[in-house]
Amino acid sequence: AIVQPGYLFRYREDGSPEGLVNGRRMICVTSRGGDYSSGYMKAFDFVEPYLRTIFGFVGLTDIKFFNVQPMDVSPAARRSAYVSALDEVHGWFASGAWDAPPPPAEPTPAGVKPAPIVAELPVA
Repeated sequence: AIVQPGYLFRYREDGSPEGLVNGRRMICVTSRGGDYSSGYMKAFDFVEPYLRTIFGFVGLTDIKFFNVQPMDVSPAARRSAYVSALDEVHGWFASGAWDAPPPPAEPTPAGVKPAPIVAELPVA
């Protein structure tokens, strides 16, 4: 498991956990067999809530999800979902949402192991 103390979170003196991945943004792309976006099927979406919870635990809270769904209903539905997701991604990037400056990163606390790798990704 990657969620281990000293790597992505640490325990404070009082024993409460503190995420160490702060001030970062994340894009999460999922592919789903059915459509879990609304109605009674929304209650069966365990992926996005779990990922938001575990990434939030380590400090990643600025997350944008792109859910490609439904992929298993029919070939036509799969193609439509794929095209729709690509349109959503292109629209989101074209809106400048990713260009907005991220929140300032907090300094890495002393005693974190190993030292975090920080890399700036090139912006196309």
